[in-house]
Amino acid sequence: MKRNIIFLSLVAVLAVTVSLAYAGTKKSMIINVPFEFYMQGQLMPAGEYKFEMGSVADSVVVVRTSEGEGIRFLLTRSETNTRYYQSHLRFNRYDEKSFLSSVSIGDCKAKVAMSKLERELKIANKTARTETLVAQK
Repeated sequence: MKRNIIFLSLVAVLAVTVSLAYAGTKKSMIINVPFEFYMQGQLMPAGEYKFEMGSVADSVVVVRTSEGEGIRFLLTRSETNTRYYQSHLRFNRYDEKSFLSSVSIGDCKAKVAMSKLERELKIANKTARTETLVAQK
């Protein structure tokens, strides 16, 4: 019984240590988006945003305005950023509407799933899609 309590205590301490170490590895960037855009179906105004990766898990990106308001959690698919190492946002643009498609901070990249509206515009405008890259200064 005593050995079980000691073992469980060690496991709990190890779990807390690992989670604290992981929390310290989050990456963030502050970036100014000069146009309004859609993020998971919601229209976001142009302005300065802070993007954080790795605070909860690699597949979650935390987005907030520069004032700390409007916190959003993006569920994404994480990848290794092998093409660009500069932090940036990538947008898909159909007609006059822009959609956040990926977030790259350093060597980490998170792909954002397409919203229903973006899928509909993609089908309607098969060749009219352009990509826009907004890099961190």
